[in-house]
Amino acid sequence: MTAYGLAQFNDMKNVVDYVDDEMIKRNYDWLMDQRDGEGGFNLNPKALDSFGRSMKDITEAYIVWSLIMTKKSQVETVNYSDWAKELEKITVTAEKTNDPYIMALLSGALYNVDKKDEAKKISQKLATMQVKDVDSD
Repeated sequence: MTAYGLAQFNDMKNVVDYVDDEMIKRNYDWLMDQRDGEGGFNLNPKALDSFGRSMKDITEAYIVWSLIMTKKSQVETVNYSDWAKELEKITVTAEKTNDPYIMALLSGALYNVDKKDEAKKISQKLATMQVKDVDSD
């Protein structure tokens, strides 16, 4: 939920002028503190949203995407090396599962750390997975 809120408030800053930058920073820093050092995050198994929670791989991919998007909005360049472990872990998961949501999050994150060729390959693979429109007749 924190990553979702972070992404929403970060986007909202482009529309209204009353989003608190300190609140964004606190949530960003808290999520960064949850990194486990192995490419994942320490997730609370007793979290209130556990009923509707996504699988851990999807949750972690979303957290990484949200953090990178937030950082990218604050600075011009986000370094791949700062996210290498997380992005490599998500890449392995995406290759293993072919989950389109994970692949889309990974593509967006890679694009924002200037790994555009890798992001394009994933996006092209996603395009081939798209179901063609079916005539309703």
